[in-house]
Amino acid sequence: IVQLGITVEPCVAMGFDMASGRAMERPMLAHHAATRAVTAAAYRFGMVRVGAAVTALHDLSDLPIDGLRIAQTLDAASLLYASAAAALVSWAYLRIYFFPRFIIISAFVDTGEMFALHCSIMGERYANTIYGVFIGPLLVLWALHCYWYSLLARKVGGVVLSRRSSTLDDDRSGRALGAERAPASRRRPVRSVS
Repeated sequence: IVQLGITVEPCVAMGFDMASGRAMERPMLAHHAATRAVTAAAYRFGMVRVGAAVTALHDLSDLPIDGLRIAQTLDAASLLYASAAAALVSWAYLRIYFFPRFIIISAFVDTGEMFALHCSIMGERYANTIYGVFIGPLLVLWALHCYWYSLLARKVGGVVLSRRSSTLDDDRSGRALGAERAPASRRRPVRSVS
């Protein structure tokens, strides 16, 4: 119930942002709406373990992302690299592998007794709708996790490569790291060392 309350506020705020023309929020709004749908369906239909696992997985894998934000704010390169590595590893394991392997599969396989109970009480058509409302958002969440992981990996790779080329430029010119660099038009291109 607490998780439902926590996700309502971002959904409403993002909805207002989208209404004002900020299209960047659509994937995040879909993510919060899907998380809310899974949590509400899990609570309402007696599959609380799946809803709790989704919440725990998101909270746990968001810690390195918070570390990235803190490192950027503090301008701490070593903390930034450690947080980026931790984010890539935690997202790869928790959101890309663990989430479908254990949570989505569990929602399909281990909820058979609940499905049979819902069929006997409400009828098969209504029970199928319930499972569609429950499993559909899980699949949406996984697709968004894959999308965001690819963006995260590209961004981290870009930062690491730009730091490396910057380090090569600085080493060749004899300047100390972190010193002001010449404008791009005056810099020599970095040649690969083979």
